Amino acid sequence: MRYFISIFLCFFVLSVYGQTDRQKSVEIVEKLTDLQNSIELSADRINNLMAQLKQSIDNNEKNLIQMQLIENRDNLKQLQDSFKTFVTGGVDFSVKEDMNKKFDWQKELVEIVQPLIGELKDITNKPRQIAKLKQIITTQEIQVKKHKRALDNAHAIAKFNLPSSVDTEVDSIIENHNRKYLDAKRIYDVALFKFKEKTTDAESFLESSNRKIKKFIQGRGLTLFLSAMSFATIMVMSYFLPKLIFIRRKQRKILGFYQRIGKLVYQGVSVLLAMVALLMVLYIRNDWALMGLAIIFIFLMALGLKNNVPKYLSDIKLLLNISTVREKERVVYQGIPWRVEKIGFFTTLINPQLHGGKIRIYLKDLAKMHSRRYNSKEPWFPCREKEFVLLDDDTYGKVVVASPESVLLQGYGGSIMTYPTAIFLEKRPLNLSELGFSVRTVFGVDYALQQESTTSVPKKLEKYVKEQILKQNYGKFFETLKIKFDTANSSSLDYFIFAKFTGEAAMYYRDIQRDLQKFATECCNKYNWTIPFTQLTLHKAEQ
Repeated sequence: MRYFISIFLCFFVLSVYGQTDRQKSVEIVEKLTDLQNSIELSADRINNLMAQLKQSIDNNEKNLIQMQLIENRDNLKQLQDSFKTFVTGGVDFSVKEDMNKKFDWQKELVEIVQPLIGELKDITNKPRQIAKLKQIITTQEIQVKKHKRALDNAHAIAKFNLPSSVDTEVDSIIENHNRKYLDAKRIYDVALFKFKEKTTDAESFLESSNRKIKKFIQGRGLTLFLSAMSFATIMVMSYFLPKLIFIRRKQRKILGFYQRIGKLVYQGVSVLLAMVALLMVLYIRNDWALMGLAIIFIFLMALGLKNNVPKYLSDIKLLLNISTVREKERVVYQGIPWRVEKIGFFTTLINPQLHGGKIRIYLKDLAKMHSRRYNSKEPWFPCREKEFVLLDDDTYGKVVVASPESVLLQGYGGSIMTYPTAIFLEKRPLNLSELGFSVRTVFGVDYALQQESTTSVPKKLEKYVKEQILKQNYGKFFETLKIKFDTANSSSLDYFIFAKFTGEAAMYYRDIQRDLQKFATECCNKYNWTIPFTQLTLHKAEQ
């Protein structure tokens, strides 16, 4: 019988593998024959133990036989698995079926994911097989060494002059370990042979990479491209279709409530159709792994929508233009006023007076704001580019750039000062160029002019200063000059000088400040008026 089994295995292996190398065929047949012999011997031992168990009366002896049965059955199972793995090349034919089970969404989800996991297992199949063979080789090598040492020690003791009962027990132990040694050695040899076969026949990394890339492009890569194109096509068509249909109609500046509801529903249906198109492509291409991944992604999205219903209700109110922020109204964002141009998933804000004054923000950032209606005369920014401003810390300069991020001022001598826009607004800039400006200063004369201090002195001073102003470069921008008696100071009679100019004279602001004092001094020189200085009066104490 054993002879016929060997011949059958020989022909079977040769027909499956088709090896031209006779030496390799003979080696395969020998290993399979050894495995078959070990399987038959193990089966015979199990039968003998079963017979002994039936005949045994002592409970302790039965327990010992049962333990031996478990050990031998495990050994037989391992030998049979090794034989099957060697012949089939490690193909797993197991099928799991459970028709009579209750519905469990978690298990159903696992079944959807199974194709994806199967793909990952296929990708890592060969490395896992090699790793498993390494583990078997390491384990069985240790077992072989242990049984070899046990046999060497038992043979050394058997050489002694032992009593017959002891000699019989030692022979039994030698037979047991010799059997285990041979079984472990056969399993080790088979695993080592398969390991060498897999590592020797492995293709190069470059060949494997090229083959996998080509397979990906022709298979899954094409599926990904088609599914992405189907999704993108639906979304692009849904975006441009309303514009093509209503291109000749005049759109209202602000959409009505029902129009916004229709627009929101249209966008939601467009996304659903795009997802359905993507899944249809995956279904037609029979790519169940990507199908499972897409379903998981959609499921997680739906779960996220469920957990964030209050937040999305707030967003929907904004999109319907019935919330705290509405289109064509004024809102303050990061300290800067903006006009809400269009509310959408990306909301557009515009400031017409700023360079690059158009930004897009997320809808969630809009939820915390409040808008209001505005008057057409309200300015959107205190100044424009090329205008001159005066800050509350007496900083004076020309606005070079005013953007949502920063304002650049050109100061005296051409130096550039940079302010973050929010900080610039906090300094309350005074625009000198837009509607004009005025320069105020105080000038004092001596008390010797007290008699005419309220009559001729201010008239002569105003006439002279006005004549000098008109002679300057900024004279053509002059509007008004007023010089009035201000106060009788401790050491001088002070006059308030007020000069008003149009915005074109803003570039001469510092010059005008200095010139008003200069012209007043020249007038004093012309009429021989004394300019007082601060005096300190000392009173002598009575003795």
